[in-house]
Amino acid sequence: LEVARKILIAEGFEGVSVGRIADELEYSRGTIYLHYTCKEEIVLAVGIRAQQTRMTLMDRVLTMPGHPRERFVAAGEVVRVVSPRYTRGEMLIYLDVVREKVRGEFRDQMFALEGALFTKVTGIVEDAIASGDLVLPADLGVQDFTYIHWANIYGAMCISNSGAPLSALGVDDAARAMKAFGRTYLDALGWRPLST
Repeated sequence: LEVARKILIAEGFEGVSVGRIADELEYSRGTIYLHYTCKEEIVLAVGIRAQQTRMTLMDRVLTMPGHPRERFVAAGEVVRVVSPRYTRGEMLIYLDVVREKVRGEFRDQMFALEGALFTKVTGIVEDAIASGDLVLPADLGVQDFTYIHWANIYGAMCISNSGAPLSALGVDDAARAMKAFGRTYLDALGWRPLST
């Protein structure tokens, strides 16, 4: 999987092939096919590894001392720090062309890990509400809030890792921009303690 991850980062999905991975590992293609039926499964396995890494780090975040907001921000950092190593593999699972080719067990494992991460982050938001640090608007549920935050982070990851010419658009530091937006967003909701 490490060979596939490196190819994904350097060359994207098009650069990955069972033959190339087998050649770099000095294995036969048949050996690779014993574990994966196609390159899409290999790419998804890279995404699964990313989610497993995030789960390990997220468990550490959940035991951090401090306010729920600090844990929530740390959860976002977990995604940001792990992402450059794995994002392309993860994002491809949302494409029909990939999802249709991989066995259900791979899809199920990826979605189960995503669901577990979502539940953990939702728990942080629930802790903030229970402690009085956060009051969500009446029309915004806890899961809705977590989903919108998740969508913002994953969207930013996709764009940041797409090779889009962000500096040509005036975005010189995407990570800084996301952090600033996150602080502003959480402050606007009144999630205490405020950053200002």
